[in-house]
Amino acid sequence: MNIQRIDPQDLIRSLKESHQAMLNFVEGLTPQQRLQAGACGYWSVKDVLAHLLLWESETIKLLFQARQGVKPSTVHFKKISADEQNALWYAQFKDRPFERVWSDYRIIRDQTIRRINEYSSDELNNPTLFSWLKGKNTLVMILTSDILDHEQEHLRGLIEWQKALS
Repeated sequence: MNIQRIDPQDLIRSLKESHQAMLNFVEGLTPQQRLQAGACGYWSVKDVLAHLLLWESETIKLLFQARQGVKPSTVHFKKISADEQNALWYAQFKDRPFERVWSDYRIIRDQTIRRINEYSSDELNNPTLFSWLKGKNTLVMILTSDILDHEQEHLRGLIEWQKALS
């Protein structure tokens, strides 16, 4: 297996840029658009932000627990599917006020970056450092998939949704 190394500073730069793009998009919406169902399936923009926030907070927890030397107890290792987890989280967070979700979403990336900075490049890119990665994954790959790519995928979908509204 050929695992591509990613420089942590390049990852951080990409994470900051992606997050800023989502912040800019949401700031450009009206308060009604932020709460309108149908932005992503039946979810509103607020629901998408809560969804991204929850996955990112689980990934932060994963980084913290890995640093403590324990196998993470995050959703990444549960026997529930991502769709089932997303449905549970949606039910828990659908009534949370936009302002609370927005406040949390705006600052979550700082926590992610703090956790990334606790690791060396070798630790972030080593598939054999943590036995629970089973030699198939790296922390950088998890960060890229569960935060960066995930956020960009949802942003693309939200942009298409907004275009369709016009």
